[in-house]
Amino acid sequence: MGTRAKRLLAGIVCASLVATSSGAGWAAPARRTTPPAAAVPVTPPVVQAAQPAPMVQAPPAAETPKQRKAREKAEAKARKKAEKERLRALDPNRGKKKKKRKKILGCVGGAALGIVAGMLLSNRRNRGEAVVAGAVAGCAAGWALGGALKGDDKDRLDTFVNEDVALREGEPVRTWVAPNSGATITIQQSEAGYKPIEAVFNIAPGIQFPQPGVLVEGRAMRVTTALRLRGGPSTSSPIVGSFAPNEIVHVIAQTPDQQWALIGENNVVVGYASKTYLSPSLAIPSQAPIRFATMKRTPPPKPRPVRGRAAPAPVILASGPPQQARVPASTRCKSMVASHGSNRQTQQRCAQPNATAWA
Repeated sequence: MGTRAKRLLAGIVCASLVATSSGAGWAAPARRTTPPAAAVPVTPPVVQAAQPAPMVQAPPAAETPKQRKAREKAEAKARKKAEKERLRALDPNRGKKKKKRKKILGCVGGAALGIVAGMLLSNRRNRGEAVVAGAVAGCAAGWALGGALKGDDKDRLDTFVNEDVALREGEPVRTWVAPNSGATITIQQSEAGYKPIEAVFNIAPGIQFPQPGVLVEGRAMRVTTALRLRGGPSTSSPIVGSFAPNEIVHVIAQTPDQQWALIGENNVVVGYASKTYLSPSLAIPSQAPIRFATMKRTPPPKPRPVRGRAAPAPVILASGPPQQARVPASTRCKSMVASHGSNRQTQQRCAQPNATAWA
C-alpha cells in the first residue's frame, strides 16, 4: 500500500471515532469541579397482594319489644352484679352491716305496727299494757334462725304457723321444710292463756250478734255428725244452714258458757253450732292443708195450713252485706317456738276475731 492510501485510511478512522463520541462528550463539561455523587441503589418495586373485598354484613333484624326488654334486664342485672362485687371487694363486711341494718329497721317497723294493733285491740283499762306488748311482739316479728331460712322462707314459715299450726289441736310438735334452704324447722306450740280485747266481728245478715265476754278461739274443728247451723245460740233459733259429718269448720269464737261455737266462712260469722258435735281431732294427715267446708244453705220449711186458721207467713232468710259488731271479749293466745339446730326463737300469736290466720 502506498503512502497516499495509508493517510486516507487513517483519516477515515479518526472521523468515525469523532462521530461516535459527539453525543456525550460535547455536552459534558471539559473538567469536573465536584466529585461524582454516590450511586443510589435502585429499590425493586414492591408488588402488593390483592386485598380481598370487604364483606358486606346484612343489617341486623329489628329487635322486638320483648327482646329489648330481656336485653335491658340482663344488662341491668350484670351491672348490679358487677357493682355488688366491686363494693364487696372494697368492704368485705358490707353484707353483714346491711343485714344488721335491715333487722333493726324491721324491728322498728314491726314495733310501730304492734303499737297500732295494741291500741285498736285493747280497751281503755289495759291500753298501756297492750301497747307495750304490741311493741315488743312487733319488734320480735319475723323468724331469725340463722342460715336455715333464705329468700322468702321467713314469710312462708310465718304463713304456715298462722294458717296451719295455730289452727290445729292436739299436735304440739310440727315440722316444716324451708323450700329455699331445704332446712327442716321444728315448731312447738303451747297455750299462753287469754287476753282481754275489744273484738270486732263481721256478722252475716240475720245472725245474732255475739254476746259480751265471748272467747275468740280461731281453731279448726271436725263435724262428728250431721250438724245444723242456727241463727243464734239456742235450739229455738232458726236453722240457717248445715254441715255433713267429717267436714272441717272454722270456729271463730265460742259463747261465754262454751256451749255454742260461732262458725265462720270467709272471716264472717255465718251461724252458731252446738260444740257437742264438734271435735278438735281433724282426722286428716298433718301435711295436708286445712280446707274449711262451705255452709249448705237450708231452705225455710213450708208452712203447714191449719184448719180454721190462716197459714203462717214463711220464714225469709235475711240477705245483704255483713255487719260489724264490736264487743268486749277475750282472745286465745299460743306460744310458738321454732328451732333449727342451736337456733331457737319464740313468738306469741293470738287468734283474730275477723280473720282465719293468727297474728
